[in-house]
Amino acid sequence: MSSDKECLALKSEYSTNSGAIEATIVGSGEFFWGGTSDPMKQRNLMVYPVEIVGEVPDEKLTLDEINAEINHIENKESVDRCKHYDCAQGRHKCCHEKNPMGRCVGVCSLYEE
Repeated sequence: MSSDKECLALKSEYSTNSGAIEATIVGSGEFFWGGTSDPMKQRNLMVYPVEIVGEVPDEKLTLDEINAEINHIENKESVDRCKHYDCAQGRHKCCHEKNPMGRCVGVCSLYEE
């Protein structure tokens, strides 16, 4: 998690040919640079562990169950359909007046079509 608590990324044990740690932004899937373009500075960024609240289910899903869940999700509420989501303002921009961060965190309690 970044120090401003607005970006959650997953850090792997792998690195690129240039030496940057392979880290992925959870919300977008983009490569996480942490505000720098220098691989060595990116490698030295402080890592803040995040505690997972709740249990991860032990059961494994079949491919049919996964596809059914994806179809169910695709036909439900979507950030792209939220009237407060503004892709023209940049990725993950929420324009709802009650969102003090101005950042979209996915389908939330402020969601409206």
